Amino acid sequence: MGDKCAAAIAAQTKHGHAKRGARTKTYRSWYAMRQPCNDPNTVGWEHYGGKGIVVTPRWDSFECFLLDMGECPSPKHSIDRLDNEKHYILDNCRWATKKEQDNNRTSNVHVAWNGREQNIGQWAEELGINYATLYRRLVVNGWAPERAMTQPVRMSGRWP
Repeated sequence: MGDKCAAAIAAQTKHGHAKRGARTKTYRSWYAMRQPCNDPNTVGWEHYGGKGIVVTPRWDSFECFLLDMGECPSPKHSIDRLDNEKHYILDNCRWATKKEQDNNRTSNVHVAWNGREQNIGQWAEELGINYATLYRRLVVNGWAPERAMTQPVRMSGRWP
């Protein structure tokens, strides 16, 4: 543990984030990050600890985690790994919204088109095409991106 972290711990006997019945979002995120990495009885352990994903020992201390990551910016944010194959370490973590985390899933299908690469959800949102329609065009039907992204969507029911 670095001197700065040790000093922060020594200066605070209580950090004020884990009062019984009133744990802060920052504290709950720290706790939730550690559980699936450390406890085989936790739901989802096979995707974290079971795959060898660990939390840096520095973050065994909530105070060090708080010092490194800062406060959770909003109730809509939680801790996210930039590279899902790497560990929970400072250089690989950020506070992110659910939407940002959804765009960072390893199961996302990325598509290159018009000199850019995004996942299907991002393209669907940008182009105003239903996600399921775009997914079906690209993945199920194997359409080329140019066709999938530019062909008008036929509306169900009668044509006007």
